[in-house]
Amino acid sequence: MNAQAVTSETKFSDGTHRAGPAYQVFAERSSHSVEFNTLFVDISPGFEADTGFIPRVDNRRFSNFAKYTFYPEGKRLISHGPAFFEETLWDHSHNFLGYVVNPSYQWSFQRHSFLGLFGTLEHERLRPVDFSTLARNVDYAHASGGVNIGTQFFKWLNVNVEMDWGTATNFVPRTGPPALAFANTGSLRAVVRPTKSLTIENTYFVTRFIDRDTSLNIFNNHIMRSKWNYQFTKEFSLRVIGQYVTTIPNPALTTLQNTKQFNGDVLFTYLLNPGTAIYVGYNGDLQNLDRSLASTPDGLLRTRRTFINDGRQVFVKLSYLFRY
Repeated sequence: MNAQAVTSETKFSDGTHRAGPAYQVFAERSSHSVEFNTLFVDISPGFEADTGFIPRVDNRRFSNFAKYTFYPEGKRLISHGPAFFEETLWDHSHNFLGYVVNPSYQWSFQRHSFLGLFGTLEHERLRPVDFSTLARNVDYAHASGGVNIGTQFFKWLNVNVEMDWGTATNFVPRTGPPALAFANTGSLRAVVRPTKSLTIENTYFVTRFIDRDTSLNIFNNHIMRSKWNYQFTKEFSLRVIGQYVTTIPNPALTTLQNTKQFNGDVLFTYLLNPGTAIYVGYNGDLQNLDRSLASTPDGLLRTRRTFINDGRQVFVKLSYLFRY
């Protein structure tokens, strides 16, 4: 079990201030067949969240996860069993904010292969304080289901795939308050090790929202990432990461912009031990922003094919471990 308690205070230029505590308690028990954990989080309305690490204040969250695993005696099937996750949220005025119920079942086989089925029932309540377009509290009910499958049949290749279908909330409609939409998400992860020195990790995520009334696309979002790591010697290595993110919206149904972003990262590492190392790296970011940086009602003006580098960094980091 672990627990923490923190507090924050913010003083504003007009002489007012905002302050409040936040608490968290987590407990877990695990064994060969049984796994269980429970979490309670309490974030007061006055707690400072501008750093971005706290996505939402004025809420209490209570969640539980339970899993039981059977181990049959067989040559192919190693284990199988159900898992269950549930979460409930409410605010400090004792108003219900939502819940999530997520049952699943997974079968594990030889060579790190597995097959899983899962479903999700979710209920969320949005308030006028959350979205100014809401005149009252509105409840949104979601239901989805999916499958995940993975294998390492070959030692040099590990592949995981997950897909789900259901409903979700479109928080950025062109007009009006948030509304329910059909949603489809998928992910693909492939780790390739062609040699002992080279490891290539590739991931692809896709999210698609569809309007329930017209069956038209609201938006498609694609994230593609490739990470290459080459170990020249025990001490010297090179890591290269490339990531491309694009959002393709339907302007009639959402305020999202047509965005394209490519981020590149190169890092040389000379590591003598965990405390003594030299790092030399470069990071660059390209976006389809217009060079004028003109504003539109939906954000900065975007182009269709041209890019500008809106962030470039070269860095050197040295560390040395003094032994006593």
